[in-house]
Amino acid sequence: MDDDTRAAIEQISNRLDFLEEHIASMSKWGAQIPFVPMGREDDRPDDPGHIPPEVVDLTHAGKRKEAIVRYRELTGAGAQQAIETIDGLSAS
Repeated sequence: MDDDTRAAIEQISNRLDFLEEHIASMSKWGAQIPFVPMGREDDRPDDPGHIPPEVVDLTHAGKRKEAIVRYRELTGAGAQQAIETIDGLSAS
């Protein structure tokens, strides 16, 4: 891959990072946006039901409230969806 291609890919990646952060921040302020940040290619979930490892760790550590908040931050999920996801994870 030549330098111009690498530079273009890096620019696109930076722009996508910015957009994902912006959408996540809009979700925090109450915008109802179905959004799951995808991250870099090597960190993308394989399926829409993916639960970020950080959230799994918080749940298994017994930090339910923190897990719900972090799940919402990372995925843009609504409160009810986050609660159901974390409670389902706690039950498993």
